[in-house]
Order: sequence, then structure tokens, then C-alpha cells
Amino acid sequence: MSTFAYRRSFPAKKDRQNQLAHEETLRKIEKLKTDLQEAEAKLADAKRGREDDEEGTRARKMQRRAELKKEIETANAELSKLKQNDPQAIADLEKELKLVKEAADRWTDNIFSCKDYLVKKRGMMKKEANKYLGITDNFDCKLGGVGFGFGAKRLTSTLRLDPDDKALKNLR
Repeated sequence: MSTFAYRRSFPAKKDRQNQLAHEETLRKIEKLKTDLQEAEAKLADAKRGREDDEEGTRARKMQRRAELKKEIETANAELSKLKQNDPQAIADLEKELKLVKEAADRWTDNIFSCKDYLVKKRGMMKKEANKYLGITDNFDCKLGGVGFGFGAKRLTSTLRLDPDDKALKNLR
């Protein structure tokens, strides 16, 4: 035997639900009307003072504003181009280049000091010391600060610097 659950709703209950939904809709409509009136008032306030008079001054002012905006954009573009030649940036780059060169000089001096130690104190042959330290025929130190030969690439890898850096190419 099967049982069925019958649910009975009274017609008055459904009428009451419809009445409440209708009242809620009316409240929403009234709120929307007041919001619309407020928005129209704000729009009227915003338009006040922007009316175009017979002389067309507002249109001229807006055109002048657009021209000035274009001028500002071109000036900013030119400024960004000129920042590349900023004396402070160039001075910073020169300072950094000097530090990198000094570091490369120290490493070169340290390598040759190690070589001298191995040759003089440990009795190694110069070729053995060169092989042990990884010094090739291309590894040289030109005096007078002119630059480095192939050894600069080795040093830059030891210093964890980019060997293709423009500043380092000036050292060579």
C-alpha cells in the first residue's frame, strides 16, 4: 500500500502572497521614481554652467583644452626621450662602470698574485700554474687602464656579470 502526502493550500494564502509581492513591487517603483528625480536634479546641476552661449566660448575652451592636452603628451614623450641623457643617470652609470673596472682589476691582480705564489713559494712551473688557474694565452692585463683581453670574460663570469654588457665592452 502506498501513501501519498497531499498538501492543500488555501486560496486566501495564495492571494495574500500575491498581495505582498504587489506591495513590494510598488515600493520598488516608488524608490526608483525618487532615485530618478534625484538623478535628474544632479544632471541639471552638472549641466548648469556648461551651457553654450551665443559666442561659443565653451566650445572654444574645450578645443583649447584638447590642444593643451596634446601639448602635454608631446612634452612628456620628449621628456622620456631626454631622460636617457640625464646627467645624473650618466654620472651614476660612470660610477658603476668605475666600480666594475676596479673589481675586474682586483680579480686580475688576485689571479696573478696566486700565480706568483704558486711559482715562487710552491715551485710550480709557470705553464703548470697557468693551467691550474685556467689562465690562457688570451688572458692579459693591459696597463694604463686600456682594458682586458679575453680574460675579462672569465672574470665577468666569476663576478656573475653579463659579459655582453655595454659597460664591460668598454673595458676590453
